[in-house]
Amino acid sequence: MTPGTYNLTIVQGSNLVRTFTFTNTDGSALDLLNYEVRMAGRESITDTNVLFEWSSEDDTPYLVIDIGIGVISLSVPASITSAFSFSSGIWDMELYKANDTEVQRVIEGDLYLSPEVTR
Repeated sequence: MTPGTYNLTIVQGSNLVRTFTFTNTDGSALDLLNYEVRMAGRESITDTNVLFEWSSEDDTPYLVIDIGIGVISLSVPASITSAFSFSSGIWDMELYKANDTEVQRVIEGDLYLSPEVTR
């Protein structure tokens, strides 16, 4: 699967809510059974430091999979986005199975932070 491209703008100090729908070539929902999802952002591809790193396996997951309809929901509270201080970078999202026996990068793109003025 070739990853899709989506440039993501995070509005600092606001809730970050996005829904990603994945389908097969025939338009049917992608089967997400037995998959987890993770995403990360970095200032550059070679940067060892992450700006954020989230997984559906986290104790408080910001990523939630709706298996039956091929949907991944991202919901990050304003208390998290208000702490961001980068200006731009890159990000991607992967589907994976236990022990990384199967990994698919499903979406990628540029990353931007819209700075908060009113605090």
